[in-house]
Amino acid sequence: MTHIILSHIGFSTSDSVEIVQVYVIPDNNETHELRLSHETIRVPHVLRTPPWLFPDWFLLCNSVIDPITGSTCLRLLLRRFQYEPRHNQQFVCADITLPANSTADVLPMSISTHDVFTTADPNSRTELSSSTDGFARGLCLVVIDRDKIQIRKFTIDATGETCVGLVGDLSPLSLPSRCWEMVAFDGTRGRICWTLGNDRPYEISGLLMDIE
Repeated sequence: MTHIILSHIGFSTSDSVEIVQVYVIPDNNETHELRLSHETIRVPHVLRTPPWLFPDWFLLCNSVIDPITGSTCLRLLLRRFQYEPRHNQQFVCADITLPANSTADVLPMSISTHDVFTTADPNSRTELSSSTDGFARGLCLVVIDRDKIQIRKFTIDATGETCVGLVGDLSPLSLPSRCWEMVAFDGTRGRICWTLGNDRPYEISGLLMDIE
């Protein structure tokens, strides 16, 4: 990892905007103040999506430096919500290009996006386990009530010119009644970790569940 990406909401004279800032990570272990190297402003009405509806950014593969231009290229998966014409959860691939910058100036950057897939699970919790080679595995966890949970698995191939997603159907997930909440997802091994309540107060144990 070479950079930290920060996305937050700003306000212009007519509308709210999404401000995306990139900070350089120092290449040593000493304590440094992070340096802002790149910045851009995204107008939400162009995407027909308010900026606060982009809650999740997932890294799909490690940053790559172009040997000719010196630019740094990043590929991420964004999750956003669509409320028109129906409530959907949309996954978008974002390619970020950061021009080489060895000065103290803040340079503009480019962000290009393309749709990967859409699901009708707007209220689900999304977990993604990414890797350095451009392949990722994830799941959407849809909680109907405390004893009824459904899961939708998906995989991402981000090695080509465009990202390709393979999405499964919703399937029920059987859990013990003592399960409290999901705390971790390991996409490499296909495992979910849950916390379990015990009879003794203030004691919590864990449950590992394998998924195919």
